[in-house]
Amino acid sequence: MKQTPLNEWPLDLINDGDLQTHSTEIILPELSHGYYTILFSEYPDFSIKNKISYNSFFVSNISFINQKTNDGSIDLLVLNRENGHPMKNVKAQT
Repeated sequence: MKQTPLNEWPLDLINDGDLQTHSTEIILPELSHGYYTILFSEYPDFSIKNKISYNSFFVSNISFINQKTNDGSIDLLVLNRENGHPMKNVKAQT
């Protein structure tokens, strides 16, 4: 099933030829809250002959800070990303 992309753009990555794993950060355009999948391909036609990578992610106004305690449990603080205030009545599960 072919879908129309929300956005597309070229991305120049450095190939230093060392055959090691590398990572990079890219700036995405502003997105509304929701669930997204970003696709990367060596060539713009995304044909099956290409190497294709993808990553799925959520965009929301929720952020969190977690810290492992001395007894091995985890403290979790859930925050509003827009104002930094703790969010009330939030339930988290693993």
